[in-house]
Amino acid sequence: REDKEGPFSRKQRKLREGKKNATMAPQALEFPSILKETKVVEVLTGQKPVTVQDEMSVVQASSVLAKAGVSSAPIQSKTGFLGMVDYADVAHLLIAGLRAQRSIDFSLGFEEQLTTLLESGLGPGSSVKLAADISKTNPMVIIAQHKTLEDAARLMLERDLHRLCVVNELDVFIGIISLSDILVVLKKHLDKVPNVDKTIEECGLLTKKVITLPSDRPVLEALELMVDLKISSVGVVDEAGDLATVVSLSDVKKIIKDSRLPLLKVDAREFASKIRSDRSIESDRGSDTFPFFAVHKNTKLVNAISKLTAVRAHRLFIIEGGPDCSTKPIGVLSISDIIKAIASSG
Repeated sequence: REDKEGPFSRKQRKLREGKKNATMAPQALEFPSILKETKVVEVLTGQKPVTVQDEMSVVQASSVLAKAGVSSAPIQSKTGFLGMVDYADVAHLLIAGLRAQRSIDFSLGFEEQLTTLLESGLGPGSSVKLAADISKTNPMVIIAQHKTLEDAARLMLERDLHRLCVVNELDVFIGIISLSDILVVLKKHLDKVPNVDKTIEECGLLTKKVITLPSDRPVLEALELMVDLKISSVGVVDEAGDLATVVSLSDVKKIIKDSRLPLLKVDAREFASKIRSDRSIESDRGSDTFPFFAVHKNTKLVNAISKLTAVRAHRLFIIEGGPDCSTKPIGVLSISDIIKAIASSG
């Protein structure tokens, strides 16, 4: 029994991993020992909790996310947390605003442009609390800091989530743990991880439908696809159908952080090129385009893990490869796919 009330509402307490109404993950999954031995709190070292206040505007909340370099944060009120806001929610509102406005008035200042678009679907002066989980892709779910990474991985897989809010023994929010964090731990202990020498094809991970967009189409169409289909990235293909680059929801963060709304006017390939070029300069690691976001069907899981952690991506596109070096996309590989493949060997 918990005697002290933390900042989370009773509704959110019901989202704890231990509640009986939770759907159990398949019993066939047996996670590597390193995930059983590592506590959630151990991967939060150095992480500064980021929250947004419920009375902030959507633009202000978006700026908080962008400046902190995070993709999501809990929305805090005087009585507790109301939900989450992330870039899927921001993209959802952007597209809703563009559909309502039909165009962007580039004569306005950046903040006024963004405010007009984001508030079109919520009403003038609306606060971010109305945007909580509006995309319905990654709701707020809580896990206690003393739980293991196995507990976190199982919970995210069974509920199709990418991240969880972590609380201490007083129910105080102390950070976010994601599937990416778990993958980093696995990469550091590959000697304890099964299946990593198998190829993507051998693991049966070529089943996901590939969503692509011609490179000469407006980048807004890529955002629409992501919002409508509730996906986090779209492959951009050239005239031959070969993978040229990738547009993802994380690119929305770059637009807001750098006040570059006019980028939404360009085609998908030019947009991705500008975003990747900026990231390469910031990270000082050179060009960061197609090869970094794709793997062959014969790529081993160990190499896919290295690539995902290196580029800080949630998913990679799978290309045919082979003797003719075909770069036509034939599948999508996500972090959750890899973790399931590793755990299924038990």
